[in-house]
Amino acid sequence: VWRFVRCPYLRSKPTCNSAGLIASASFSPFAVFALKKYKMGDQGFTKLRGYFYKQGRIVKNWKEREFELDGMELVYYEPGTKNVKGELTLVPALSSVGVPAPDKRFPSPFPLEICVPGRRFLLCTKTAEERTELQRAVMERTFDLSPRALFTAAREGDAARIQLCARQGVNLNVHDPPANEETPLHMASARNHKAAVQALLEGGAEVD
Repeated sequence: VWRFVRCPYLRSKPTCNSAGLIASASFSPFAVFALKKYKMGDQGFTKLRGYFYKQGRIVKNWKEREFELDGMELVYYEPGTKNVKGELTLVPALSSVGVPAPDKRFPSPFPLEICVPGRRFLLCTKTAEERTELQRAVMERTFDLSPRALFTAAREGDAARIQLCARQGVNLNVHDPPANEETPLHMASARNHKAAVQALLEGGAEVD
C-alpha cells in the first residue's frame, strides 16, 4: 500500500477513488519521487518520541521541545502539552541529517542538523545516545539507496550508512560503473576505512 506524503512540491490537493487510492493530483517531479519512495506495511517505521532543543527560524534563540517522529512527519510541541509549534516532512533523497561543528553557543554538546527542501533545522539533544537514535531514525527514512550512494559511503568511510544499505537489501558487491571491477569493499580498503570495511564484510560483501 502506498501512502501519500505531504510534500512542499505538491501543486494541488489530490483526489482519491473509492478504494482510497490517489486518483489524480498535480505534482512536481520531486513530489512524485517522494511518493514512490515511501512504502508502508511490513517496512513501516517505528515511532520515535523524545525531547530536543530547537533553534528559532527567525529569532535565533533556543527552546526545549517535545517531538514525535511518525512515518515521514516530525512534529514538535511545547513540553507537556499538545500545542503544536511546528512540523517538518522528510523527503527521501532530498532531505539530509548531519552533525554540525561544535559551538559554545549551543545549549548542549550534541547538535544535529536536519535539512529538508527549503528549510534547515538546527537541534540539540540532551545526550549523545539520543542524538544517535534520532540521527539513525532520520537516515533510515531519507537515505538514498542507489549504488552511487553506497560508493560515496565506502569512499568516505561511513559505516553507519553502509549498515543501512545492508539492512535494506542493497547489493554490496555492485561495480561502479558496471564495466569497472572496483567494488565498495575495494574502495573502502584502499582508503583504510576499517569500520566501513567491517560493515561491508558483515553485510555480506564478497572478498575477491
